[in-house]
Amino acid sequence: MLQPSHAHLRHCHYSLLKENAELEVKGMLHMVRHLHLIEKSVCLVVASAVVLAAILGHNGIVRAQSPMPSNLAVDYPANTTITTLPSGVDVAVIQGLASGVGPGGCQTTNPSEIANTADRLMGRGIRTIVEVTPQSGCSSNVADWENVLATITNDISTSPNSPGVTVIPYYWFGFMLDEEDGFWSGGGAKQFEQLNEFASTLMAHTYGVAWFYTEDFTSALSPGSWTQMQYNDIVHNDGHSIPAPQVYNSNMVGYVNAEQSKYNDTIFVTWDCYYKDSDYNTASAATGQINGPPYIAPDDVSLSNEFVGGNNCH
Repeated sequence: MLQPSHAHLRHCHYSLLKENAELEVKGMLHMVRHLHLIEKSVCLVVASAVVLAAILGHNGIVRAQSPMPSNLAVDYPANTTITTLPSGVDVAVIQGLASGVGPGGCQTTNPSEIANTADRLMGRGIRTIVEVTPQSGCSSNVADWENVLATITNDISTSPNSPGVTVIPYYWFGFMLDEEDGFWSGGGAKQFEQLNEFASTLMAHTYGVAWFYTEDFTSALSPGSWTQMQYNDIVHNDGHSIPAPQVYNSNMVGYVNAEQSKYNDTIFVTWDCYYKDSDYNTASAATGQINGPPYIAPDDVSLSNEFVGGNNCH
């Protein structure tokens, strides 16, 4: 049987002492649905083991995500005017134009604009993730990226357009962090790990179901490409992200399956519908190469994450 670590037990004790009991209950409910071995859900580790055992085959090995995810999370620009989501799309991933949200010269979209868009969508009952793409070309100071996350979180909570606590706890799913070795001089492994630890602390103190997802990619070709250990450390920081890896090549398939095998994660597979390689450009192709059960969103829907590069092609 799976056993929680001492760190997990300490966090469980800490969670029981949080000042806002109502919000903590909502957070716990969120993680019941996730059934993740992450900090917010450690008290449910036994239940997770039971569910995993039911999903895994008789020999404990799954050769593809089973069952295949039923729905999608799909990208939309920060200035989107959508009022509903298409059939089969469960979550809108809101991102800045071009290089994404960031400090300095790469700030193509103001973090407050992102927050206002998220507020509008949540007010329409649309489940929403905010994507941030940290890049050293915008700023190599991790504190600047921490400030971006903190600003968006604060703006979502306090915006005049905010639907308030009656909606946000259930419709803001948190942050998608697009972390890639090619986006950071030297690969950025330590910097991404530091940023994820900050995101963990930030999300642990937000109300509702919000958490953070690591949409990570390492090419195995760039000078700063990550080792398996570095990839694991980025995903499994102190707070434990929800892995949303970009499954675009065999190298990432190997990294993701090795991490999944070690930690029994449910993987929120990211795939690119415009990618030239048919082994990775559909939900069935990409998720078919990743072991274990699919990611279950807080509304009990299994998801994969479709990157569409500004062109909705799902």
